[in-house]
Amino acid sequence: MYLSIIIPNYNGSQFIKALSEALDNQTLDNDRYEVIVVDNGSTDNSLAEFEQWGKDRANFRIFTYTEKQSSYAARNHGVTQSKGDVLVFTDTDCVPEPDWLEFIYKQAKNMEGIFLIVGDIVLFPSGKDFNCCEWYDKCAWLNQKSYAKHKTGATANLAVSRLGYERVGGFPEVYSGGDRVFSRQVMTLEEARFMFLENAIVHHPARGNMNAIRKKLCRLGQGNATLNYAPEQIRQNVRFLLKNIIAFLLVPHQLRLAKATFSKYGYFKIFCWKFLFTACYFGWIQRGHLIVRFIQLMIGKKGILCKQACSSNHRNNV
Repeated sequence: MYLSIIIPNYNGSQFIKALSEALDNQTLDNDRYEVIVVDNGSTDNSLAEFEQWGKDRANFRIFTYTEKQSSYAARNHGVTQSKGDVLVFTDTDCVPEPDWLEFIYKQAKNMEGIFLIVGDIVLFPSGKDFNCCEWYDKCAWLNQKSYAKHKTGATANLAVSRLGYERVGGFPEVYSGGDRVFSRQVMTLEEARFMFLENAIVHHPARGNMNAIRKKLCRLGQGNATLNYAPEQIRQNVRFLLKNIIAFLLVPHQLRLAKATFSKYGYFKIFCWKFLFTACYFGWIQRGHLIVRFIQLMIGKKGILCKQACSSNHRNNV
């Protein structure tokens, strides 16, 4: 059995040192896997840095893909260049534990046919403690344990049999949310098996400022609108739009996050009240982008909402 590790990259220069060291420290013998990096049109020096790191590594290859600005499109291109029986996905800004690949390899050996393996993702702050933005990032996204309950996972730490990948035709090439759709499609296949590996861990830096969170919210809003828009299904589209308008006004998900934060830290912590207002603000941004983009799709417009922001600030993960 052979693993293909596929990593999309877009302007990931600041993360390459930590990622490359983590890959060098893997306990799995390097003749059992290959590392494929697909650069999605970077404008920094990350492509050169990856080339420098991989020049003496026989199991490393790097490709460029600029036909479409999408991490999912880059992943799909990487798969076409790979030769592994099992496809393993992570991101440039992730730091895998040394035994990450070994856990996946051992589990995959015991699974046949179509399967999906999801490992844990642990977010870490830039300093000693999480600030409000970092805490929101940690609470709102990349909760693999929660995703695993629904037999889905984020591509920051996900493996799939090549057979399963090919049967569903790869990832939908959208701005955001493609990994969730892909996971569900794989698990609808007959005899598909799912496994959550709690010990197969990658670490991920939490987004630490408002601008970084806003960029992700822009992608999420547009991605969710695109994935949920159903041409010619007028009633379904209207229901979806009304549901999100109500959610925009009430921000239920953000209020649940705030409630959990108050329960954890107490009602007399200034941090909690600051987090409440920050969470609501982020909720309005995400739903606002989704609603506007969805209306544009419903009235037949291509839409340019945040198009420049999403493309110029495209990140490697969802």
